[in-house]
Order: sequence, then C-alpha cells, then structure tokens
Amino acid sequence: IPYSRSLTGLVALIPGLYATSYDVGGSSFGTGSGPAARTFGRTGGNVVSYDGMIWDQTYGDFGTYEEAQITTAAKGADAMNPGVTMNLVVKSGGNTFKGTGAAQYQNGDMQWSNVTPELLGRGYAPGTNKFTSYKDFYGEIGGPIVRDRLWFYASHRDARSGNFIPGFVDLASREQVEFFTVLQDPTAKITWQVSQNNKFEGMFQVGRKWQPYRTASRFVPLESTQNQDSMSLVGPSFKWQSVMTTKSTFEASLQRGGYWWPDIPWDTGVRKTDLATSNGPTRGAFLETDRKPRRWQYGSTYTYFAELGGRNHELKTGYLGWRNMQETENLGYPNQQQYRYRSLAGDPGCDEAHNYDGCFTRPDSVLVYDYPNRTASGEWYNSAYVNDRITVSQKLTVNVGVRFDRYSSFLPEQGNPGTGPFATKNIFEYRGESNYPIYSTLVPRISAVYALTGEGRIAIRG
Repeated sequence: IPYSRSLTGLVALIPGLYATSYDVGGSSFGTGSGPAARTFGRTGGNVVSYDGMIWDQTYGDFGTYEEAQITTAAKGADAMNPGVTMNLVVKSGGNTFKGTGAAQYQNGDMQWSNVTPELLGRGYAPGTNKFTSYKDFYGEIGGPIVRDRLWFYASHRDARSGNFIPGFVDLASREQVEFFTVLQDPTAKITWQVSQNNKFEGMFQVGRKWQPYRTASRFVPLESTQNQDSMSLVGPSFKWQSVMTTKSTFEASLQRGGYWWPDIPWDTGVRKTDLATSNGPTRGAFLETDRKPRRWQYGSTYTYFAELGGRNHELKTGYLGWRNMQETENLGYPNQQQYRYRSLAGDPGCDEAHNYDGCFTRPDSVLVYDYPNRTASGEWYNSAYVNDRITVSQKLTVNVGVRFDRYSSFLPEQGNPGTGPFATKNIFEYRGESNYPIYSTLVPRISAVYALTGEGRIAIRG
C-alpha cells in the first residue's frame, strides 16, 4: 500500500478515522507530529502514547514500533480522551540477534514542472516549486546481552526532504534556495527479566528536527527566516511489569517527555517590514526565542481476570498523573526594534523583479519591545479509574466503569529582567494552584461493541 511511514499515513488505514491531512510519498514530511484525524465526525481530543508515555510533540520513528494499538470509540474508563487513542509499542530485543534496514529515495527528476509562461504572465512568482529530493534511511538491531535475562534494542533513522518555493532566494546570490527538513531519530531500549514473573524496561528516543528556513516565502528571503534545530525527547522511560498470580498483573511506570526548540535568526540587522502589501516584504533578523516544554508522567495499573456469572471479566484499576511545565525565553530582535515602511505604487525596485528591495524607502513607524522576558506555566494532572470489561458472548463485549480526572494550574516565577533598552524590570513571583480554578470530574462510563459476523470485520460501537 503506498502510504508513508508516519502517523498521518497510518490514519488512512484505520476504519473509523477520517484523515484531515494526507501524506503521499512524504508530502507532509516534518509538517505535523500528531495523527491529524477525526473520530466518527469528532475533531480533537487525540492522544498519542509512546510505550505508555503520552506526548504528541515528537516525530517518532515509525520503524521502531512493534505494534500500533488504536482505539476510536466505545472505550472503557481506562481511556482519558474522547478522540482517537494511539498506543505505539516500541520493539524489544530477544534471545536471537535480529536486524532490519530500509531505504527510500526520490529525486527531483522524478517530478515534472507545470509552471508555464501563462501562469507567470498572471503573476505567479518566478522560479520553480519543484520537489528536490526525499531520502529516508533506517536501520535497527536487537538481541541478547545475557540470554533469557537481559536484551537490547537499538535503531536510527536519518531522513531528509526538500523542495523549492517560488520567489524564495538567498539575497547574497539572488539564487533560489532549497527549503528542506531533516529528521533524525535514535532509539534505545533495555529489557531485564528480573525473575520469571517480573520484568523491567528502560527506553529512550530522541527526535531531531532541523528546518533552517521556516517562514520562507517570496517575501521573506533566506536571511530573514527562522532557523529551527530542535530536539524532542520521549524518555527516559522506566516500566515495571509483574505477573502476580495466574489471574492478576501489575504495572508501574515513570516517564518523561519534552522538547528543546530554539529559533535562531540568520541576520543581525533590525527587522524591517513593508505595510503597503498584504504579505509584507520583510528583511532583517527573526525573533529569537527558546521553548522548553517538558512533562514527567507516572502511573500504575492492576488487572484481575475472573469468571463471574459464566462470563469472562477483565477488572482493571489504575492511576495516571503528570506534571507539565511550559517555558519560553523571548530573547527578542536586534536592538529590540522593528522598522515599518509603507511603499507607494511605482516606487522603483519595490516589485518582485527586484525582490522588493526598493520597498524600504518610506518610513512609517517603529515598534519597540520590552524583551527579553520569560513566560512559563505549569499543570498538575491526576486521574484514577475502575473498569470491568465483560465478554458477554463471542459477539458482544461491554465496558462498565467510572473515571476521576483532576486538572490544576500554577505559574512559576517569570517576567522581565529589565536588561533590554526599552524594558522595565518586572518579575512575577510563583503562584500555586490555589490561585487558579481546579477542574475535577467523576464520570460513569458504559460502552459496548457488537461484532455482527463474529469474525471481527464489521462491528457496531456505542
């Protein structure tokens, strides 16, 4: 099936999901990390879990997933969200050394150009929108460190995709520049069979995204774009799994997710924008920022299998919590200023043929900023549930349970250190959750799945 190695491509294969974005041969490469799907007409509320770690701000490595567990409707009380739930299970090593590799390649010669003189005559930006290249290399290996006791798994993906944007040039050479994205994903996992019934797992996955010319367009040349070289993390992730009896299991986990995303300008000049045109030809440095969101997540689950009233029951109770932190350092513009101009029709050089260089001759206004500053917010989440999954018959399964969720907020110390030329020192002290609304819900859940044929191909969910 010609679908991409991504969550976006996977969505197109799942009944009950409607794809809101498409990835054909890598066409959506590096443009979104979530599943981009509606569930039975509902948008939003989606959750992506990497080996149990709920974090959807990463470009995970599709090749590392041993299994994709996808739930769309008729969930039990163990599900926290109304939308699609995607649990991606990362592979583990075993007693046999195994490895696989994959390579995908496409170059610009495999695509034709449809930019004609007629389009150019109607105002289409000069230059080509041609696809340049797509490369995706992947390799993995797993095996024993100590047979029957300790195993490892490791993988790495190195991928790159690029294209031209009409009118996007390097001002120094006036040549059209390739807009490209690089994704790199090393993954490692250790599995330790502590005893016959107890197992420990440790996993770490790093996702690098390098997109050096974000915001590029016919109006924004290379020197004024945003250089993103970010790292997203899933891990360290620690999980303990125990088979307590022949009918009960227990699992506990401590996991981390987060990313580091600095925006670094290419230019050192003051930001300049023309106000007379709708898209605003722009020169000078991009706003320099540094984002650092992170989450520590912790939880446990106890499951008991029983036969009651002649029916099979899967009784499950669990807890899930996390602490979120969102931090952004706004370092600002050169001299914390932005110059604005307003050109007039006919101004020499203020046109596409001259790359709008002549637009910056009629001053309009100056914006000054109180950067640098630091903004931050925090969230506590706690939840607990009890659920009974009842196999009524070969065709009918029923979930009955209740779920509790609690959300609260806090604000870390933040503000302005007063070091900028137009800034006044203003530091806001820490404020705990008692200063903000706390949201709690206690919700009963009941759902059912009925397989019409009993073969698992057609089902009614409610």
